[in-house]
Amino acid sequence: MINVLLIKILPMSTDNLVVINLAAILVGSTYNSDQKVIKWGGVIIAVASVASTLLGA
Repeated sequence: MINVLLIKILPMSTDNLVVINLAAILVGSTYNSDQKVIKWGGVIIAVASVASTLLGA
């Protein structure tokens, strides 16, 4: 039920899925870094990318 509701609210296009997957790759490749700037910078950029994609900004 919840999945159906989310699909109606946030329809996924191929572009949205590409951005989400690239954000996941960014986090996966930067999160284990010893430098905090790279580690948290990757997380922040990925979250901002996914949020702007889902909200349509």
